[in-house]
Amino acid sequence: MEKSRNPAMRPKTTQEDLETSVWTFGDLPAMSDTIRSSEGDLLELVDAMFTVQKGLADLQRLVLKSEPPVPLIWPF
Repeated sequence: MEKSRNPAMRPKTTQEDLETSVWTFGDLPAMSDTIRSSEGDLLELVDAMFTVQKGLADLQRLVLKSEPPVPLIWPF
């Protein structure tokens, strides 16, 4: 239990920050800082995702408008 309270002694890289198996309870302050510093980037990505989704919906709408109606062919 005492071991989990001590911060892990490791280099701090972005890739390692994402690796949850190396975090200990002692790393919570650093994890909190990482999350806070990434919040703005995450909000930008979410905003970009919504912009892309809206653009795709508009594109689909335009494609559907531009397609000529399919003629019905009845089997005789």
